[in-house]
Amino acid sequence: MTGEKITFHLLFSMRFNFQERKKFGPLGWNIRYEFNDSDRDCALLNLELFCTEDRIPWDALIYITGEITYGGRVTDAIDQRCLRTILSRYESI
Repeated sequence: MTGEKITFHLLFSMRFNFQERKKFGPLGWNIRYEFNDSDRDCALLNLELFCTEDRIPWDALIYITGEITYGGRVTDAIDQRCLRTILSRYESI
């Protein structure tokens, strides 16, 4: 799989997880968050920047995506923990 395909797969999977959880209301996120296209674009830019290196620095990528890109919108502590858990699972792909 090429780097471009991996980048697209990771971004699509993360975005799908975040959006899918919204459908379940209180069972998905404790608060209804409005993730938008600019969040996705920023996450894609970060993925592209980090995927140009020989080794992907997962800790940095998870931190930037979880705490800055999407995490800036997530205000509930349990939702923040859930977001970090979802992102950390991508490290094992």
